[in-house]
Amino acid sequence: MNRAKGPDEADVSLGRRLRSLRVMRGLSQTALGDVLGVSFQQIQRYETGTHRIKVSQLQRLAVALAVSMTDLLEAPRTNSSEITDMIDTPIALRLMDAFQRLTSRERRCLAALAEEMAARRWRRRIFWQRRANVWRRPTSPTTCAERLTSRSS
Repeated sequence: MNRAKGPDEADVSLGRRLRSLRVMRGLSQTALGDVLGVSFQQIQRYETGTHRIKVSQLQRLAVALAVSMTDLLEAPRTNSSEITDMIDTPIALRLMDAFQRLTSRERRCLAALAEEMAARRWRRRIFWQRRANVWRRPTSPTTCAERLTSRSS
């Protein structure tokens, strides 16, 4: 029998779901571990899929996270673990919460600012890799922010 090394994809998927629900509830790994009577390291192992979760522990997790076991076992809607991992962080949740309170115009400005910041970082990386700047410098993203600030004054 030839077993593949590393965690099973089903365990990894369940771990991602567990992490997502824990972060949405505002619980740390330590706090969830305390509720379940396990260490935060054990919660880390569950979330990475390196340790399998017993059915009895699944029941306790569902109660602690205020979801049904079916919700806990729900398959992810996306295959992109990179996006899921990025969204399931306290900072991303804070950002999304603040984003919801913005006007449509402010949202567009914020998106333009984030895109410009990412583009500048990418251009800087390319510049240092090639030792030559071949792109022209775009207009400043602060113009949008300055316009919003001046209107609210």
